[in-house]
Amino acid sequence: LRKNDQACESEANDFLQTLASFQQEFGQLTSVFDTNVNKSNHSAKTSEATQEPEAENQDPATTLKEMLKNYSTTKVVVNPEICQKIQSAESAALAKYMEQMQLRNQIARSSVAMKSYARPATPSSGRGSGVSKGPVSAGTRKRYDGNEDNTIMDETDAEIAAEIKEMKDRLIECGRERLKQKLQERRMAAMAAKENTERTRAQAILWREEAVENNVDKTKIDMQRKLRSRIEEKMQNRGESAPVADEKIGDDIVAADEETEGAELN
Repeated sequence: LRKNDQACESEANDFLQTLASFQQEFGQLTSVFDTNVNKSNHSAKTSEATQEPEAENQDPATTLKEMLKNYSTTKVVVNPEICQKIQSAESAALAKYMEQMQLRNQIARSSVAMKSYARPATPSSGRGSGVSKGPVSAGTRKRYDGNEDNTIMDETDAEIAAEIKEMKDRLIECGRERLKQKLQERRMAAMAAKENTERTRAQAILWREEAVENNVDKTKIDMQRKLRSRIEEKMQNRGESAPVADEKIGDDIVAADEETEGAELN
């Protein structure tokens, strides 16, 4: 709008300068024309004053003829170059004036449209705007049909309403897409977290099984060592009754095997 105002101001200044030059040229032409007319009138008056005493002795017809000869019509010599310049200046001035008027009307329409578009979406503005109004009655339609400004405002209001509806639809679509994207991200994060938890649980179970197997192996080795040490002690401590000792050693071996099996089961 500022650029348009500056352009209008510059065009208006150019128009005023052309008008001033045109007025100056026209004043010069009128002054020349007035001087020529004054000269011709002065010469006619002097010739009348000199010929008045002679006209008294002549007939009225001859005096009338001489007066008509003296009052010769002033001829205006028209210069075609000057006429062409005047016509071109007039046409240029009119064209600039029409362009200026069109620019002003266009700026006024655009400013009205921008004001109505930049109006805040409050309940009072919604009640006052032409978008939310009900259907117009027949009487009001007849009154407003002939006014061009009202038709332009109705068209701009309809365009603005369509643009607002389009913007709302776009915002709704953008919101839906964002919600879909967020839900997809949350689902992916939940699946990743679930996989991580399952992996950690499986890893923990494997570690526990490995630890249990290691403990079982250790217990087996310990029980075997203990059994060997007992057997060696009993073999060294053999006394007088050898068969009784052998039976006891066999019973000890069976008991040791049962203990190892019970430890493995535990």
